[in-house]
Amino acid sequence: MAQQVGRIERGVASLAGPTAAGALLKRLRRLNSPLGVALLTLLAYGLFIAVRLHGFSGDLSRFVMAGDRFIPAASAHAVGLSVQTRAYGYDGQFYYLLALNPFSAQPALPGAHFDLPAYRAQRILYPLLTWLLSLGGRPALVPLMLVAVNLAAIVAIGAIGARLAQRLGVAPLWGLALAFYPGLLLSLAGDLAEPLALACALGGVLCARDRRWGWTALLLSLAVLARETTAIFAVALLMAGAVTGATTYIRRRRDGRDLLLPSPSGGGAGGGGWRSAALAGLTPLLVALGWQAVLLWHWGKLGLLAAGGNNLGLPLVGLFEGFVAWHILWPPLLQAMHYLDVLYLLALAEMTRRVIVRERRGGFLALAWLGYAAMALCLTVFVWDYYWNFLRGAIELGLLSLLLLFTASPRTRRFALVATLALWLVTFIASAPLL
Repeated sequence: MAQQVGRIERGVASLAGPTAAGALLKRLRRLNSPLGVALLTLLAYGLFIAVRLHGFSGDLSRFVMAGDRFIPAASAHAVGLSVQTRAYGYDGQFYYLLALNPFSAQPALPGAHFDLPAYRAQRILYPLLTWLLSLGGRPALVPLMLVAVNLAAIVAIGAIGARLAQRLGVAPLWGLALAFYPGLLLSLAGDLAEPLALACALGGVLCARDRRWGWTALLLSLAVLARETTAIFAVALLMAGAVTGATTYIRRRRDGRDLLLPSPSGGGAGGGGWRSAALAGLTPLLVALGWQAVLLWHWGKLGLLAAGGNNLGLPLVGLFEGFVAWHILWPPLLQAMHYLDVLYLLALAEMTRRVIVRERRGGFLALAWLGYAAMALCLTVFVWDYYWNFLRGAIELGLLSLLLLFTASPRTRRFALVATLALWLVTFIASAPLL
């Protein structure tokens, strides 16, 4: 990527005068940075918001995608919320209700109700942050803040992706691959919790790479409060720390060293560093368990169990049933979108598997990737039956695959980036006018 940018810069210099070329080269160099990636991400997603708003006649509350099956039209209209008639709506309506009052067991709007209260409330960080930014859940501000939080989170994903690219020895512009994962576009379109959860999780990954374990624990703890599936990152980090600790124990036992003496530096994979890594992985899991206990007390049910078998089931069964459902429920164009999205995810997963096997990468990110791959295989037909769902259900697998491909060959990286940007554009066109 750096070589390509260099060739572009030399080409521009040969075609323009010294002054104009110098100014343009300076701008190009600025774009090849975390700040530049953040700016490009902001412009692209800002354009998407503008196009979608134009289709909604400027009504920002339509991002909520509320349906009158859960929010009565009279109550919604009283607070300026648009609802679809005779419709179930989509998940963003539940984050909207929580953002109005995240501390009550009853929705703030008369007659409104949750489908799965404990399940929705376990992803509390997104509506809670929106509640804070909307000055205590003011209805006039909540739709704006739901969109603003997600936009800021996606921009942060781009900047963090650029930083991770630098740490892995490639140009920061490769961070665009993470920011332009198509599932993030769909999450922004429907006021969903994934962007904030992934921004926190990737921030935790960046801090873990820098061995800033306190920040790692904090960011991964926030991630699990935004989306419970990000706990796999924490589980993988805990397992990696424990395995490193066991390996260090065996090596020191073999060499006859004192097992009770910590490493003088206190960092790295050896010595006492594994303890910090394991603790950074354990802390978010304890936070998640604590929040599940609060949900049980508040709603009478654990959030993890509230959805029953709606999301996870036997491996590959949901994917097979999804293929059947596509041909029954959707017209040919949407069926083509399904196949395109599935092929994209399969290609990313296979390329990443080869990188892990070939380079024998055994770090916690490889462990996390295996966990998310297993989870994707177990998604049910309720997730696979529409591309909105499975691009979200496999969002950690997709982003983690793109991150691990930063270390692949330049040809593989280019393919992954081009495929991601192309599918993002197709998804932009398909979802921007969606009503």
